[in-house]
Amino acid sequence: MWAFQLQDAVPDIVTVGKPFGNGHPISAVITTQAIARSFAQTGMEYFNTFGGNPVSCAIGLAVLEVIEKENLRGNALQVGEYMLQGMKELQQKHLIIGDVRGVGMFIGVELVKDRNTKQPATAEAQHVIYRMKENYILLSADGPHRNVLKFKPPMVFTIKNADRLLHQLDLVLSEIAMGSDELKDPGVGSASCVPKCTESQSHQNDIVKVLIKGEVKVSNEVKVNGTDTGEPPNKVQKVV
Repeated sequence: MWAFQLQDAVPDIVTVGKPFGNGHPISAVITTQAIARSFAQTGMEYFNTFGGNPVSCAIGLAVLEVIEKENLRGNALQVGEYMLQGMKELQQKHLIIGDVRGVGMFIGVELVKDRNTKQPATAEAQHVIYRMKENYILLSADGPHRNVLKFKPPMVFTIKNADRLLHQLDLVLSEIAMGSDELKDPGVGSASCVPKCTESQSHQNDIVKVLIKGEVKVSNEVKVNGTDTGEPPNKVQKVV
């Protein structure tokens, strides 16, 4: 699930954190028996008040069971390929998309002012983030110039969710194409239509989640807080 297999690598140690508990605070260290024995042989005592407690262990096992039974890895592959193809189709339509890359449902869309020079479209990327958030879709920007839109939705993301995401992104990019002269780098000039990004807003952008009208998956049951009438939901819930 960490995709280290793509590099033909066999790690000595693997760590897992928050996703392991689907929101419950739990983490784990996975290693070989030889490495575990060598740690014990140092004589160093390791103590953790909550380490190995039965509640966290039960939750971690339940998450792994759902991933296995509901084939969420297969879902991530199928939906990820669908999203990647959809993003590449948008690239053919919108010149601002300089590159689309990714594996599974971890996808990056690089926005540029010019495909030849690869000049980063940082302001435009921030504009996309704010406009998408207004439509209850949260994403973030990454890269040295913060111009790569980063899509990393939860493993329960569906084709229907992906269609809504692609449709909304298409609309926002079309807005930019029609009014690109109004866009400036964040904080440059009072006429900028991109809100100035404060430190707290930057952290919020790093949530790296995609929210679709508060949709939450619990085992094989989907709960949606809101309707498909186009009206805003009463409360947006974070998908974990």
